[in-house]
Amino acid sequence: SKIVYHRGFGLKNVVTQEPVADDTVFEAASMTKPVFADLVMKLVDRSVIDLDTPLSTYLPYEDIAHDERYKLITARMVLTHRTGFPNWRTGKLEIKFTPGTEVSYSGEGFVYLGKVVEKLTGKKLEDLIQSEVFVPFGVEHASLISNDDIDRLTATGHAGRSPLTKWKPKEPNTAASLHVSAGNYAKFLIGVVQGKGLSESATKEMLRQQVKIPDRPGNSWGLGIAIEETPQGITYGHGG
Repeated sequence: SKIVYHRGFGLKNVVTQEPVADDTVFEAASMTKPVFADLVMKLVDRSVIDLDTPLSTYLPYEDIAHDERYKLITARMVLTHRTGFPNWRTGKLEIKFTPGTEVSYSGEGFVYLGKVVEKLTGKKLEDLIQSEVFVPFGVEHASLISNDDIDRLTATGHAGRSPLTKWKPKEPNTAASLHVSAGNYAKFLIGVVQGKGLSESATKEMLRQQVKIPDRPGNSWGLGIAIEETPQGITYGHGG
C-alpha cells in the first residue's frame, strides 16, 4: 500500500524533445474500467444500484432494443464481461450470445452501465468519478474528458518516430477515456486494495474471483478487475 519507486523515462514528443516527467499524463485506455468499477461499487454500497438487477429496469437501451435478450444484462455481467456485446460495435450494436452464458471482453457493456449510472444519480460521469474516486484517493491531474490541464500534461503518442494527433475526448467513456499519470494511477490502486470508501463486503466482492476467463488458465474476472493466480500469489490488475 505504498509507492516504492516512481520515475518517468523517455520523451513526451520526439519533435519538441520534451522529456517525460513524474507528472506526465498518458492515455490509460482500458485501465479506465477498474476506476469506473470502483464508482459502481460505491453506488452498490448505497443501494443506488443492485449488481443483479437487469439494467433495462433502470434504463431501456435503444441501441439494442431490437434484441430482447439485452434485458437480461446486469451490472455484474458488465463488470465480468458476460453481456454478449462485442468489445466495440461495427455498425449496429449486436449481441453475440445470451447474456450471462459466456465470457467475452466488452467495452460496450461499460458504456451502457455508464448511462445507467448517470440516470440513477442524475449526475455527470466525470463529476462522479472526480468526487467519488479521484478526490478521496488523492488522485490529481486525471480525467475522462479533455481539459487544459490534461492536454498540457499528456504525452504525445507515436507511430514509430512520428507523432500522432492527441486524443481529446469531449465525452467520458467509462471503458477507455481515462487520462492519468502513472503515479496518480498508483494512488487509485492503493485506494482499491485498502477498500477506501467501500464496505468490507463490497471490497471483497470486487476482488473475488467471479468467473474464469476461457483459454487463460489461472485467470478470472473480479468486478472490473482482472485476477491471476501466479507462483508468487494472486495478482490484481488490468491491461490498457
